[in-house]
Amino acid sequence: MLRRLAPLALIVACTARPAERPTADSVATGPSADSVAAHPGTVVVADSANAAALARMRARLGPPPAHVAGFRSRDSLVAAFARAVDDHDSTALRALALTVEEFAYLYYPDAPLAQPPYELDPETMWLQIGAESDRGATRTLARYGGHLGLVSYRCEPAARVSGAVTLWNACTVTHRSAARQVTEPLFGSILERDGWYKFVGLSNRL
Repeated sequence: MLRRLAPLALIVACTARPAERPTADSVATGPSADSVAAHPGTVVVADSANAAALARMRARLGPPPAHVAGFRSRDSLVAAFARAVDDHDSTALRALALTVEEFAYLYYPDAPLAQPPYELDPETMWLQIGAESDRGATRTLARYGGHLGLVSYRCEPAARVSGAVTLWNACTVTHRSAARQVTEPLFGSILERDGWYKFVGLSNRL
């Protein structure tokens, strides 16, 4: 089903895409694991070493955030992405991705790549997400800053639910470039938790 958003005329639709190798910022092929919905401050990690690493990470960060500081819909999140790129605003763009506090308290315990058989430790996962996101944001602004011209975005038809986390993976963006339309991935998975939406990261392959 198509849905148009004003003023950016975003046409929302979903389409299946081939599975890709999972990364920390794009988890389309992560394992199907049942996990307990984690409340902030509660460690729900099967691997004891990873649980201890997460506890140390949280101790450095302090108290948990009340919720993901994002948007109330996927549409508004992607609209904010388009505005940030069109405004060539790196601060606004990077603010659309998870912070380390949101990662540690609200994402990692239920992240597919934290579950068997992957069980990636939190420090490594966060380093990967942060590095890929920073590179992606830099590339996006270098190529499209000031003139993205967003037309639409598409994600996989079925969201992936892992505990308290819902993920929309394999998203692509259609935009106007040099008088023609281009479709390509410009950000990683879209996360929803407790009714708030944010990008896991801004990774891409530009």
